[in-house]
Amino acid sequence: MAARLARWGLWALVAAGALGGLVAAVRPATTSVVRPATEPADGEPSGLSGVAELAVRDWLLHEGQPSPGTGDALAVEAVATVATRQVTADYWAATVAASVRPAGGAAATIWFLELGVADTGSGPRPLGRPAIVPAPVTLTAAEPASMTLTVPPAGDPIATTAERFLSALLTGAGDPVRYVAPGAHIAAIKDPPFTEVRLERIAVVGADPATTRVRVAVRGTTAERFAFDLVYELALRERDGRWEVTSISGAPTRPSRKATRPSTTTTPASTTSTSGSASPGA
Repeated sequence: MAARLARWGLWALVAAGALGGLVAAVRPATTSVVRPATEPADGEPSGLSGVAELAVRDWLLHEGQPSPGTGDALAVEAVATVATRQVTADYWAATVAASVRPAGGAAATIWFLELGVADTGSGPRPLGRPAIVPAPVTLTAAEPASMTLTVPPAGDPIATTAERFLSALLTGAGDPVRYVAPGAHIAAIKDPPFTEVRLERIAVVGADPATTRVRVAVRGTTAERFAFDLVYELALRERDGRWEVTSISGAPTRPSRKATRPSTTTTPASTTSTSGSASPGA
């Protein structure tokens, strides 16, 4: 009996081995691949724009040599990086706009200069010299939205608050804080540029039960009688029968990408008919 059990055990081992070989033959071999961790895309190094601007200014001031015997010099009034593009993992091309006024020139012109900037590990460093290139961008301001601003009626409370607030803010004549809502932090301008500010047109951008947003066009005049047209967007809310400014922005609301017809309503949802009718929309 013991001999018989030993034989059966031996045959079981043989059968198990054969079955294992069969399974290995029909099952495809599997190779374990360890993928390296994906590295994040290289970002623009901190300070790239500043290094490009300094390099361009230095090149314009020191490489633009005047003719022998003349004391004329090139004036660089301003420089600003307007475009960057990555060339390789640690190398960028920066385009800088420079406002250049030639000696004796009546008006400044804009030059666009492209410069290579490398990330050296210890900070960006310019490579080579700038080269004058075509303008990569259009500097003409685009219209933010198709909205018609109109002259407000006399006594419009929203327009009156907006004009008085902006006049105090931009001329320093009066305290703009008196027109600002509690909790709204709007700092005063240290050196107001204008001596006179006049609101010319206004339109409602949007309104809800808490806030009315308006776009206002004003004209500011300096002490030298230079006049500038400016557009602001203000958010206002009504409290205890008076309107107060909650925010100010020089970046107008962009139009929606959807082709929608501008609203013709002129009454903010949260205002009375007297205040809403004085703030016409598109």
